[in-house]
Amino acid sequence: MNYVYFVSIIHQKFYWQFDTLNMDSIGEILIKLRRSRGLSQSALAKEIGVNRGTITSIESDTHVPTLEIAIKLANYFNTSLDRLVGRTNNNGLSDAINELAQLIAQQSPVAQGEIRGMINGFLIGKQRNLT
Repeated sequence: MNYVYFVSIIHQKFYWQFDTLNMDSIGEILIKLRRSRGLSQSALAKEIGVNRGTITSIESDTHVPTLEIAIKLANYFNTSLDRLVGRTNNNGLSDAINELAQLIAQQSPVAQGEIRGMINGFLIGKQRNLT
């Protein structure tokens, strides 16, 4: 069992997830979300029922979306309003947990127990750093 491998996965998948404040603007976040889906501004605008200029204005941070538009964006990208406005970046946490759980499930029962212990130790250490 390569414990260094699992520790590196834990670090890569979870460490950044515990940041409580994302310094990106709503425009920067929207650009990242839109590009992650391979969408143009026009395509995203069509998907949520606004004009392209609205998306351009939000992405350039010259326009703050209305609550209605923000909800449409959050729903479309399956994210929270908090993530959309930069209050948290925990959106990918469940995907990371699922991926890690699959890797752990492939290990022996003894190794699984050891990995759980490492994860708990990591989380306890991180919690101490946050308080």
